Amino acid sequence: MSSNTFRDHGLREIAQSLEPVQRQLLANLSDRGPGLLLELAVRQLSFPEQISAPLNDLRERGLVRGEPFSGGQLGGELYYLTADGQQVVSLLREEGARGESARDSAASSAKPPQRRDVRLQEVDLLQKLGDLAAHTEDFTQAMSYYQQALTAMRQLIPTSGN
Repeated sequence: MSSNTFRDHGLREIAQSLEPVQRQLLANLSDRGPGLLLELAVRQLSFPEQISAPLNDLRERGLVRGEPFSGGQLGGELYYLTADGQQVVSLLREEGARGESARDSAASSAKPPQRRDVRLQEVDLLQKLGDLAAHTEDFTQAMSYYQQALTAMRQLIPTSGN
């Protein structure tokens, strides 16, 4: 076997061992590009505290890299997908496509798509506005949109009354 074959096999094993939150982080970085910790959390409809450990694990595996970022109000690290990370995303998408086609053939009757909650649509819109503001380098406005999205998402999470 060539070294590329061993490497591909290793990446396939890594892809299979990833937690769902790590798979989502990789897909988000691939689809939407680099982001700060807060931005990545908002993209996942999550909290920074919930994704920092999975993100660090991805960095230790060489799938994500972080670079210091001093722009905007918060600064921090800007996270990027590495070449290995992009290969893992491709492997995960191939795996997902195979599973999806198997599910499609098993489901003979198509169900109408469920209507998304209005608040989730609001969060999605705020994320997109934040992405647009970041793209135009208005980082203050982008951070404002991302914080609004995070606040709206926190309101959707049920709290225990006990």
